[in-house]
Amino acid sequence: PSTVVAFTITSTEVLPSRASKSDAVAVLAWDKKTDEIALIEQFRPGALKDEKSPWLIEIVAGIIDPGETRVQAAIREVKEEIGLTLTEKQLHYVTSDYPTPGGASELVTLYIADADLSNLEKHGGLDVESEDIRVFKASLKDAYENVKNGRIHNSVAIIAIQHLLLEKESILKSFAK
Repeated sequence: PSTVVAFTITSTEVLPSRASKSDAVAVLAWDKKTDEIALIEQFRPGALKDEKSPWLIEIVAGIIDPGETRVQAAIREVKEEIGLTLTEKQLHYVTSDYPTPGGASELVTLYIADADLSNLEKHGGLDVESEDIRVFKASLKDAYENVKNGRIHNSVAIIAIQHLLLEKESILKSFAK
């Protein structure tokens, strides 16, 4: 039997700096023929204290623009950051989660994309957003090794890589439909 616990909220006061943050999408582009994934590396000011480097290895991600759906944002971000053109049918929904609910309302929706990485850009991002993104491929196995050794250490990338490793067969079936 399960137990339901109820809480009473006694205060609705929220600090403005923690109250609202735009929702986002993240996409792990995967080439099922080669079992390679597209990764990006970019400077993150929040990681300046990182022992290894403030240049973090991540997957495609970005804010959902006003009036845009999650799927539209995912397709746009993949084009902007790694130069690939996708359709909705190439996206496999993984999950939506709150990465920092104690400090922000941001909801991140994660997809895995069926992508041909043979013509992957080497550099991505938009100048108007001051993005300087190195784009590269890695085998899924090597990417997971980088999760284990701590070189890939942001939650969205970790969730995506682990999910693909665990659910590869069901994801392949969803792309075959």
